[in-house]
Amino acid sequence: MPIILQILLFLNFSFTPRTPAASQTGKLVVSITNLENSKGSVFVALFNSSEGFPSEGKKAMQSARVSIVDKSATIVFENIPFGYYATTTYHDENGNNKIETTFLGIPKEGVGASNMKSIGFGAPKFENSKFKHQAKETNISLKIIYNIFKLI
Repeated sequence: MPIILQILLFLNFSFTPRTPAASQTGKLVVSITNLENSKGSVFVALFNSSEGFPSEGKKAMQSARVSIVDKSATIVFENIPFGYYATTTYHDENGNNKIETTFLGIPKEGVGASNMKSIGFGAPKFENSKFKHQAKETNISLKIIYNIFKLI
């Protein structure tokens, strides 16, 4: 191929205006299971960074509170950009909009976080709780864990 033709082809493809890709978003469906009862409501906070995670709900990207039906609840977050997220949740049994804790700071009400299997020492970390959202619909399940110190 002659050099002039190569240059013309290069210039044609190099300066062709490109439309930027639309930001991809999807729905995030969060199912909360293992609730001991249907009293009160469930609060879920969605974080897109470690800032404020897990206990500063005001720093969450989005949050929602829903009623409990038959010991379960579902929250849907719409138009969530693809990326990494972590969630926290608690069962607000008495409806006072805060987690009841013992004098040691141990939750008296059920709590949970994405990828949380059990209650350990200290709060969950964003890095251990994060998951990837990259579909038109991502479904995750949060298991509420009630701690043995609930009655203290």
